[in-house]
Amino acid sequence: MLEELAKEDNYFRKIAFNICKDKNTADDLVQEMYLKLSGIDREIKDLKWYAVIVIRNLFIDHAKKPSNTDLSRLKLIQSERYEPDDKEKKVLDRLTWLERELLELSCDKSLREIEREFNINYAFTHRIIKNVRNGAKKT
Repeated sequence: MLEELAKEDNYFRKIAFNICKDKNTADDLVQEMYLKLSGIDREIKDLKWYAVIVIRNLFIDHAKKPSNTDLSRLKLIQSERYEPDDKEKKVLDRLTWLERELLELSCDKSLREIEREFNINYAFTHRIIKNVRNGAKKT
């Protein structure tokens, strides 16, 4: 069954991209679809159509997760600019440019999203942010 699906991989990725409008999410949806369909042991008449329905349902499940925030609420949060106090400014002034940028990005994005978007190694990002946060606690 998976061999038949693999022949149509580009088709499934295009369908997933049309549903979610994000290449990384589309790739994740297709991979999850393969995992879901690999566990099915019954015969399906129209496998291609069934796979498209599974991709759509996976996207709906993904969209319903509470980790995905409402965009209007996110814009409201971004419009309220945070201003650090004097003690925080002293700590921020000691950081390098890279440390400040990664720290700021980690407030809005997960480390995996930073890795995908900026092509920065996950472990490298995690180590820098961890060191910055631990160093900030000591002062």
